[in-house]
Amino acid sequence: MKHFLLQPEYRKWFNEAFTGNFIGFQLHYALFNYGGMLPWGFSDGKMLGIENRQIAHNRYQGNLAGFGISYGYQWMISPQWNLGSRNLTRICTP
Repeated sequence: MKHFLLQPEYRKWFNEAFTGNFIGFQLHYALFNYGGMLPWGFSDGKMLGIENRQIAHNRYQGNLAGFGISYGYQWMISPQWNLGSRNLTRICTP
């Protein structure tokens, strides 16, 4: 299993930077080469008790490109620490 993912994001803060409401815009690009195993290393053909031999015996290779929009909020806990929450909507094309 091999992956490469690039996901830059631009954030527009509505008030002060790094605190309060923001909207984000992302670009996505990924290369993947996956096969011969189930996600998370389940090699026996079963994942959480569900058998899926098609994933375990096939190989998937390609790339992904897309974009996304997000909305979030950040709270300043201290000058060095922030706590953030984000609702993300992605639109991707294979």
